[in-house]
Amino acid sequence: MKTYYDIEYNYHEYSDEKVYITLGFNIGVATKYFYINNKNAYTNNLAFANVFANYVRLLFEGELALNVDRTVTSISIGADKNTWTTKLMALFHIIFADSLDEKVFEDAHKLSLTRFEKAYKQGEFRAVYKAYEYADTNKGYKLHTLIEDIQNISFSDFLAARNNLVIPSNMCVYVNGCIGSVSDEERETINDWIVKNKVTAAMGGRIVDQRLKEDAHLLELSRQNVNMDILSLGFEENVSELDKMIYMVIEADKISGEGKTLHVDRFDSSIIVTTSEVLKLQNYLKRPATQQQFDMTREGLLGKYNQWLEGNPIRFNMMAVELKLNGTNIVDYIGTIANLTYQNYEEIAKKIRPIVSEAQIVMRRDSMAEFLLKPNDFQKQVDSFKTTTETVTALKYTLEKDGVSLQSLDKYVECITAMNDLIAEFGQFAAMDVNSLQQIKAKWMNTDSNLATKTFAEIFTDTKMGNS
Repeated sequence: MKTYYDIEYNYHEYSDEKVYITLGFNIGVATKYFYINNKNAYTNNLAFANVFANYVRLLFEGELALNVDRTVTSISIGADKNTWTTKLMALFHIIFADSLDEKVFEDAHKLSLTRFEKAYKQGEFRAVYKAYEYADTNKGYKLHTLIEDIQNISFSDFLAARNNLVIPSNMCVYVNGCIGSVSDEERETINDWIVKNKVTAAMGGRIVDQRLKEDAHLLELSRQNVNMDILSLGFEENVSELDKMIYMVIEADKISGEGKTLHVDRFDSSIIVTTSEVLKLQNYLKRPATQQQFDMTREGLLGKYNQWLEGNPIRFNMMAVELKLNGTNIVDYIGTIANLTYQNYEEIAKKIRPIVSEAQIVMRRDSMAEFLLKPNDFQKQVDSFKTTTETVTALKYTLEKDGVSLQSLDKYVECITAMNDLIAEFGQFAAMDVNSLQQIKAKWMNTDSNLATKTFAEIFTDTKMGNS
């Protein structure tokens, strides 16, 4: 396990003479299991990272850039070159405070809950967080667990997570900009905050044979049409995170899509792609990139990273801390890409070719969105049909001397009427994209069939009552 008892400094001149500081923590929405001091198992509340980030936001006097990802949470600030150490110390005072403010926690919890509830209504947000279930299987992530956790996190949960996970061995600091001369006394003061806590934490999970991971498909209801593809890559255990990342950034560039998210950690590696139509993307990974594709990708990556360094330093810092928490220095990473030849890439691709599993998430709106918005109206018709059916099941056919009883027939008419009403609700399903339906088998993760037809408040109510 890596520990980061020092701070990484990168001197770079910016026209505004600013210094940009990013603190990275190995916690996120998908980090459920940890080992504390190499022996004690600890189960993290999946909402902690979001609430912790908002807790810091409410207490820090100044602008913050916060980002909560699957396994990394980053807190970034910008400061004048003459005052950056003061700002960093103020941030440390909040993060490593001996006692935490319960009232501020409650406010941060409410803020996190409100923002999550608002975002959850968006189909793409829900698709991404659902995609993590396939992409981050080995870490034990489940969307319904996150929903429960963000509702139920308590101050004692928050305090325990802060004490166990917001510690030097589970974080790193990257300082980038017009640092100037930092005195030995200032460096020592900053480092003292980092080294005084001797607790260690390591992210936990399981490594399952990728050959046992089946392809999967999910059709869900949404207010927006969304097509999302998840490629889960299983590497051999002896493959380093650096080699995984180099392989994936080059391979991902071959894939067509509107947005791509690459992720690498010890337990899971994945590429999540938003596409305009449902496609089988793992075919793109069956053959190595050509020389021309490789050259274009390498130059494109170097250009992008330089643009981040010059024009978006906080984004550059975020990449630096994510790499550092995976055991790679950003200078080594960029240097490797810059010096990588096509022959080197071919050797890496042949040596570490992963086993790839694939899942698609398809979300559709129109008539289905009405069910999402008004699940109760639809449920009433289902209940009516169920009641009528039960009544019919209990009937007996009788033939009296004076004629035939039409009671049973009347009940059948009631049933058929209810059935027609129900069928009418589903009528517009036929207008959906037939090609998409032929490619998708709605068998993956049955929990979503329940969640999709409920409002966010109803999900919380069910969770609280123990019905989820």
